[in-house]
Amino acid sequence: AENIAVLAEYGVFEHALVMDFKNKLKIVLLLSCDVAFLYLALFATLVIRYGGDFYEQLTEAHLFPFTIIFLPWIIIFYVAGLYDLHRLRNNIDFLKILGLAIFVSAIVTVFLFYLVPFFGITPKTNLFIFMLAFAFVEVVWRRSFNRLIASGQAPIRVLLVGSGKIANVAYHTVTVNRQLGYEVRARLTPEAMHAEPYRLHDCALAERINLVVVPREIKYDAKLNKVLYELFGRGVAVWDIVDFYEAVMKKIPLVGLEESWFL
Repeated sequence: AENIAVLAEYGVFEHALVMDFKNKLKIVLLLSCDVAFLYLALFATLVIRYGGDFYEQLTEAHLFPFTIIFLPWIIIFYVAGLYDLHRLRNNIDFLKILGLAIFVSAIVTVFLFYLVPFFGITPKTNLFIFMLAFAFVEVVWRRSFNRLIASGQAPIRVLLVGSGKIANVAYHTVTVNRQLGYEVRARLTPEAMHAEPYRLHDCALAERINLVVVPREIKYDAKLNKVLYELFGRGVAVWDIVDFYEAVMKKIPLVGLEESWFL
């Protein structure tokens, strides 16, 4: 039993590392492509305006100023939550946030070019074309990215045990944010678990569960612990609801904490 517990803890740790790494990769990809599309929009603008002379315009007048300008764009996108996986859904709220972030970035760009005499250029037509080109490409890219990360089968199939506030919030968040990498395939109440301990075992096998999330008080039930140890042996990780909430929400639910958590 002691060895199985060690393996279970390793399984939980491994699941957490894998999901955290995948989510960080998604954010890095998103950030990298945003930067790439900023430069792409700049190149397209110069080609439209100057044709074959675009390279000269790029290197001598536009590359350095716009590179400086792109930094506040990325900062504004970050502050707006456009690199927060919880918010990346194709709905009207996301489009409003994206549109507002682009608008604010455009205002900041105009302010810097016309009120800070540092860049040596004060583009008007070029700036207008650039903003239109980037807005179009960014909306298409972001909607495609949101659709991509929300599609397909979630890599971690979850059986959630719980009916309280923490469990409800975690369940709702996972359900509407498939891009986080979790999918609640089944949900049981603690009362059903205590009445039929092996219902948890059968449900986990039927749904091919690889992560069971349980309330902390289950550790005091010997029958349920026996079932959990059997699932450990099958490679199923077990988290308590507070750890799962923290992994999903990136917050600590104060209502679910015990004194031992601080230790």
